[in-house]
Amino acid sequence: MRDFFNTKSKKQLITTIVTLVIILTVIGIFNLMSLSSPESLHNTLGISHVSIIRKHLAFLALSIIACVTISTFLNTNLINKYTLYLMIFTILGLLYTTFFGKNVNGARRWIAIGPLTIQFSEFAKLFLVLILAYMIERAYYIRKERLNIYLFAGVYTLTCAVIILASRSFSATVQFMLIFFCMYWFSSVISYKKILWSAFGISILGFLAIFAKSYRASRLNFSNDHVIYAVKSISNGGLFGSGYGNGIARNFYLPEVQTDYIFAGFVDEWGFIGAIVLIIIFFLLIYFIFYSSKFAKSVYDKMIIYGVGFLISNQVILHLGINVNLLPSTGVTLPFISSGGSSLLTVFMGLGLVLRILMEMNENLEEGIIYE
Repeated sequence: MRDFFNTKSKKQLITTIVTLVIILTVIGIFNLMSLSSPESLHNTLGISHVSIIRKHLAFLALSIIACVTISTFLNTNLINKYTLYLMIFTILGLLYTTFFGKNVNGARRWIAIGPLTIQFSEFAKLFLVLILAYMIERAYYIRKERLNIYLFAGVYTLTCAVIILASRSFSATVQFMLIFFCMYWFSSVISYKKILWSAFGISILGFLAIFAKSYRASRLNFSNDHVIYAVKSISNGGLFGSGYGNGIARNFYLPEVQTDYIFAGFVDEWGFIGAIVLIIIFFLLIYFIFYSSKFAKSVYDKMIIYGVGFLISNQVILHLGINVNLLPSTGVTLPFISSGGSSLLTVFMGLGLVLRILMEMNENLEEGIIYE
């Protein structure tokens, strides 16, 4: 068992990560087939019960192609050189979405590209990982400018977060700030006190932003209908679940069951045992992503792996917390399991970066050099 968690073979580490991703992806497909069937029938006026899963499979195919392409051909050093352009592109993309994006229920979070609709803020999270990895690497080599770089990175991240907040996507705003603080916390380029004080200040601003709009403040109500139905769906699953296709959550009982509350729908059908198994698989994937960072040969590569790990783990923790009524309902999908093309594509692109970095390592993994 100890050897399983401390593999020294590049091939074994890549195989383990890919295998865990495949398992989660297959679980997601079968789970979504069950939970989305009634909604598909409703959306197509009874013509098809697979419209949602068909769209999910199309995005999944695109995501796998992107992952394979990135892991096979992408040069991370090339991204490093063009970080400034990536920063500008990210800001412009977020601004375009906020002012010219597709309006759905008063929120502008989507960009229509032909028949596809993408949520740019999802991709921006991965872009932020690459930008912060560049900033942190610079800070490692330029000691005297560490605080200035930290402040610049913080202002940039906060600017992106404010633009996202203006498009009424509070969950993406929270995830942006979480990625920033998590990456800097593990980078050791700035004192923990400065990070804690920064986090405290941002939290104050966050609470002010919440109470500035009534619809945000209402989400602090832990007894709203959505979370009550989610908890009841989980309770209905019991120890072993109500059975595949037999849950109450799928039959219009739990809103957004195929996206924001898919974990509750999963537990409804697979029970507490199924939930534990799913959480263990997620834990193993996140563990091996972070574990692979110790073999990175540069600070930049190491921080990319950290960033992707935080992108996935933060999303999993937020989704589970919301579904079991421990966190305010803000609408966060569960990686590999929920329906949501932009989120799925972003996660697979992130995994492609991790796999690319791993493929460039020696077959017999050696701990990389960390510059202090």
